Amino acid sequence: MSPTPAPAYAAEAVRALHELVLQPEARYEELLAVPADYALRALGADTASLSRWERDRGLLRTLVNVGARIEAGRRFPRDEVYEVATDAVMSRVLTGVPCRYSTASLDLHDHARALLAVSGNQSAFSVPITVGDRLWGELWVGRRDQQLVEDQLDAAVSVAGEVATMVAIAERIQRMTRMAFEDALTGVGNRRVLDEALAELLADGGPGATVVLCDIDNLKDLNDSLGHLAGDSAIVATADALAAGASQVPGSVTARVGGDEFVVLLEGEQRATAITLVEAAAHAISTSEHPVEISCGIAVATAGIGAQTALETADAAQYAAKTRGALLVVASDLSDAGSAAAERRRGRRRTHDRRHPAQELTAGVTAVVNDLAELLLDTPESVGGKLRWLGERMLAPLDLQEWSLSKVDLAGPRLLTTDSMGLRRLPMSSTQSYDLQVDAQFRLDTYPATAHAVEHDTWFTISAEDPRADPAERAVLREMAMHHVVALGCRDGDDGWLLELYSKSAALDVVTVGSLLALAASALLHRTFTPLGDLPT
Repeated sequence: MSPTPAPAYAAEAVRALHELVLQPEARYEELLAVPADYALRALGADTASLSRWERDRGLLRTLVNVGARIEAGRRFPRDEVYEVATDAVMSRVLTGVPCRYSTASLDLHDHARALLAVSGNQSAFSVPITVGDRLWGELWVGRRDQQLVEDQLDAAVSVAGEVATMVAIAERIQRMTRMAFEDALTGVGNRRVLDEALAELLADGGPGATVVLCDIDNLKDLNDSLGHLAGDSAIVATADALAAGASQVPGSVTARVGGDEFVVLLEGEQRATAITLVEAAAHAISTSEHPVEISCGIAVATAGIGAQTALETADAAQYAAKTRGALLVVASDLSDAGSAAAERRRGRRRTHDRRHPAQELTAGVTAVVNDLAELLLDTPESVGGKLRWLGERMLAPLDLQEWSLSKVDLAGPRLLTTDSMGLRRLPMSSTQSYDLQVDAQFRLDTYPATAHAVEHDTWFTISAEDPRADPAERAVLREMAMHHVVALGCRDGDDGWLLELYSKSAALDVVTVGSLLALAASALLHRTFTPLGDLPT
């Protein structure tokens, strides 16, 4: 096992993660398989697993197992969980200390011996994975026919740091995707989910759809009498009841499309199923903590019908049910209507052109990742050269405005000197005050986040509007008329380096940019870059 992972493996991992992110159907567990595979190859192991710590339940849940002899059913296990309170081996994960387990050890704990036996390994490393400043879970790597020795544990810790960076990206993408497709209050789908699913069902050659549109009748009365928290509770109960019924029907979709309005989509003509679903949901809601009534409309549409037409028909049926005081009304079936459908199909094509949020999140870094994967071995040899190479390639794809690279003599006067910079737009405004010129010098100790970064291989972000950020760091941003800086520091012997990426946009996703910067730098420099937590006092 080499103490330094092969850079080719890191480049491949970067590309694999990027390609998966661009696939709308990619699952969270599939994203995690990339860092698990990377650890397997970089450490020359036979098996590798990633497990997440579920604090609220006291469980360590294995999300992915990789290795040549891992059975297909165990790659993404459904029920591989360990209760930390009753498992002495798993409880050691919470201490944050990496551990080695070997069948050759005379004092090997029975639980550890059982884990090795189940995985078919002679030895294994358990290394904690920390994302941000919190324990995320565990990387477990094992060998079947050889013993992992204690001296190799440092290499596993180094790899775990790079794995943590990849896990952070997967976590961020999962959150972004969930925010883009999930209603924040109820957890069911949002309007975007509905639009995309309905367009697919009604597309040429599609199965058609049964559209169920439901509205809560007396939500305003509930809000007025018991408050909006009670109203929110009723909305959640309605979503749960509809989603519970729909979950029994393959291919169904449940979405919240308004304050008290929901849509359930079923594939093809399933009128009878829809009626049963509505009746069961109405009963469940009537017995919830804050009982409410619903009015529902059902419309069955064949392929070729416009999505808007299908929804409007179901809405009209729902309105009829509400005015009659009925639970539901079923509209007449809708079928394709020739030239009008052709026009609607053109509209559907526009709907399909919308990009998945994960694609939007990562499209800007395509050039960076491709350059990194293909040119990794052709980058300059020096640390400063590699960081300059990286700064030049990250600016435009991420729609950032400026980058700068600074150097500091850590063994000498500890003065930070701007080595080079790249500007998106030249010349700068003649009225803009701008002190960060090449050869300008600053006392490193005046900027605590920067000092910590260049001495400890960390990255950090600063917002000009964040009152918690260091005043000196914020002052630089204000002087440059920038809103954010994403910075990464590293040590090179007696020298320190700081690469800074600047943005004028208040909406910049600084966590994702920082994670991608750290991952790229890890692959280039063969070391781990961790996010800066609270500065030591």
